[in-house]
Amino acid sequence: MRNFCIKLVVVALTVFVMVQGCSTTRNSVKDQAALTQTTWQLIEMEGSDFENMTKIWLKFENGDEKKVSGYAACNRFFGTYEVTDHNLKFGNLASTKMFCPEMELESSFLKSLENIDRFKISDSRLNLFYEKEKTLVFQTKINDDK
Repeated sequence: MRNFCIKLVVVALTVFVMVQGCSTTRNSVKDQAALTQTTWQLIEMEGSDFENMTKIWLKFENGDEKKVSGYAACNRFFGTYEVTDHNLKFGNLASTKMFCPEMELESSFLKSLENIDRFKISDSRLNLFYEKEKTLVFQTKINDDK
């Protein structure tokens, strides 16, 4: 009887772990789809007291070449991204080179993007992280003026 109980507990734990793994994968796939189905507008930037952050937005394209583009307060930017589960890495970021009063904000934003290593979508917000610290927070972009 004791062996039966031990086997039952082992089977129950195995099933529990497998179900949790499926749920995590399902949530990851759902978040990856949500990532590319909207334009994201910046609402928070860690350690920043800049005004006009809402001028900044980005959009992820979901194709063979994973491309990202957007507006960084003064200039348009573009590049690539890689996403695996909730890991996110930007690569080859470049921008146009106009000069504006918001250059410090733009520079800070683009530098933050280069360091991002993870993302999470919750409550219709896109949170981007660097080493477990929330760095950038976006919400669905309301207007498409730039």
